[in-house]
Amino acid sequence: MEKQYFTNLLFGFLLLAGTALSSCSNEESSNEEIESGTRTITFDISQGFEESADEKMRGFSEKKDTIYQKFSNGMEISTFIEEDKAINSRATEVVEVGTKVLAIVVDENNKICKIQTTEIETYYKLTCQVPNSKVRIIFYSHNSKSSIPTIPLSVGDYISTDTKTNTIDYTKYAMIAETGFINPGNSSMGTILFKHAFCRARVCLYYGKGVTSFTTTLKDMSNESAKVNINTYQIERSNTGYRDLEFTGNQYSPSTNLYSTFYLPFIPRNNATNIDVYLDKINGNDIGESTTLYYNFKPGYSYTIYISVGDRSKIVDGWSPQFYQWDAKAIFTPGTTPAAGSNSHYNSDSNTGVYSCKDCPTREDFERIMNSGVYWDDNGEIWSDYEGRIHHTGVWVKKRNKWAAEGTSGGNVLEATDEIRNSKDYVFLPASGWITGSKVSDVGERGFYWSNEAGICMSFGKDGIWYDKFNLNPGMSTSYFP
Repeated sequence: MEKQYFTNLLFGFLLLAGTALSSCSNEESSNEEIESGTRTITFDISQGFEESADEKMRGFSEKKDTIYQKFSNGMEISTFIEEDKAINSRATEVVEVGTKVLAIVVDENNKICKIQTTEIETYYKLTCQVPNSKVRIIFYSHNSKSSIPTIPLSVGDYISTDTKTNTIDYTKYAMIAETGFINPGNSSMGTILFKHAFCRARVCLYYGKGVTSFTTTLKDMSNESAKVNINTYQIERSNTGYRDLEFTGNQYSPSTNLYSTFYLPFIPRNNATNIDVYLDKINGNDIGESTTLYYNFKPGYSYTIYISVGDRSKIVDGWSPQFYQWDAKAIFTPGTTPAAGSNSHYNSDSNTGVYSCKDCPTREDFERIMNSGVYWDDNGEIWSDYEGRIHHTGVWVKKRNKWAAEGTSGGNVLEATDEIRNSKDYVFLPASGWITGSKVSDVGERGFYWSNEAGICMSFGKDGIWYDKFNLNPGMSTSYFP
């Protein structure tokens, strides 16, 4: 009887031991033997991108960084880039259930005591088994349900300030979260936030005629691969070249706006650079036009690239929402006073424009323009001012090949009609105002345009048009009549 009892006891012990060994062998982790035992800790998980406090959401309210590109086929493309804010980015978004996460458990001496592969569970929680001693946990993920991250370290190695991930290619996200030190006995730690080391981007296409699909390609936008410092999130880019990003969008019913189906991750290049934006297709039709953006993408940020496509604007060539002192090399920024010798200061060395006013009309040109028919329009071409506000006011004037042979010093302006708006003989001059002193005035009400002759300008409003002689220091618009 006693023999049978010990036999059963031994069998039961072996059965329990076998079960425990089987459980350990199926766990996707590696451990160092810990005498103090283990515990399971639960976290709530979210993820976030960086945000600039001074970056304002504006959608298609264009600002001074909007790039306009006109094409001979009558198409015009305008593009700009915007940092996403919390309302439309993943700054407060959950991490999807099933997302793979690598948990690196580190003791007080920065020694790795456990590496475990886990995943986001129901209700967006993450559990991790750790020793019942003072530890911290570094979580690393590709934000993917299939891709499992790796590091070039094993249990028993030490984490240093220079510890990096293995090489990550540009198609993957790299997001990292870290707990503070967790004291023995703690098992629920609240919410941890994953931060992104790379960037992501999407495209929003505006097409006034309605869009159901598009394809656009951003050339050489991303480094091919990189490593990430798991302590600082800094990127160590590879030298293996750059990769294109292709964005597509599809919807059943046409609307004027369409976002790309997905955000795409990318590894931002090391500094500001030119990015060629190719508009490949709209609604299945080949477009094949491109424009160029100059931008400095910052690691950890989320972006939307806005592309607006329309018929070519009739706004006069050479115009922009910016102002110049006469023939200055650089724009006159409102609220400043250009210093003598600076690029924003007027040209006092010549009576004829050689910089910003080089291609502006002469005084004689202005006289012929004013004698060829001028029409004020409250509903003219759409334009945005130096602060991104939208306007439609300005005047229609004849193109160079339609100017009168003789000039005039000024006169009344007539009211524009649809016949004038639709005519191929006219171009539109926005009533973009001017800078007097350092303050912008008359935006939407009057226009002031430099000639290529020192101090000579043409100004207009609803009440008339004329040319004037000014000092060289006001800020005015420029134009070019080919």
